[in-house]
Amino acid sequence: NYKKIVKHCDTCKGNRPLEFIKFISIEREIKYKSDGTIYSDNQYIDKELNYILNLNIKTLKENRENAKNDLWSKLPKNGIWDFQKLISKYENQSKKAPYLGMLLYFLRKSAR
Repeated sequence: NYKKIVKHCDTCKGNRPLEFIKFISIEREIKYKSDGTIYSDNQYIDKELNYILNLNIKTLKENRENAKNDLWSKLPKNGIWDFQKLISKYENQSKKAPYLGMLLYFLRKSAR
């Protein structure tokens, strides 16, 4: 049995340049859906995310969704959460958590 390998990130990008992503503060432009989809309201950035980097393949979406669900499952069940403390904890990790950008996105969104 051979698994079909779906390229993403640099292996998908190859020699194609990123015209928009490299020039912006990416954290302000990137958003996530609860199913793990990564996107941008900026059509040019969204195109690079989806067609040059191929970041919405099934495996990556599932991994992001699982990371988000794992984060929520670790929060206290009493509903009293110090989101600023959690955000600071994640921002200052020496070993960065997988899908850190997405975790911070949802924590910041919940802190509002």
